[in-house]
Amino acid sequence: MTRNDPAAVARKIADRAAASSATPPAVAGRPVVRTRPVRLTADLSPGAYRALTQLGQDLAEQTGRARVPHVEIVRALIDELAEDGELRARVARRLAP
Repeated sequence: MTRNDPAAVARKIADRAAASSATPPAVAGRPVVRTRPVRLTADLSPGAYRALTQLGQDLAEQTGRARVPHVEIVRALIDELAEDGELRARVARRLAP
């Protein structure tokens, strides 16, 4: 490769990117387990955002913290949904057409 060969430079960059982002293959049919957090983005109505903000303020006051980040509330709700069948059923009813 010469420094002035754009195709060779592009291949080298692509090879580095592929090597750094490659995930190990599944072992004997077992899926690869994620180890990095997964980013989630959600669009909320203004009312839902106000409710989430107010909930964070209320929880901060109840727990003696300066603030409770929205992501902590969402994570806690996901944990509750996974553990509480009754709550999961109520949410399913809200989501039903």
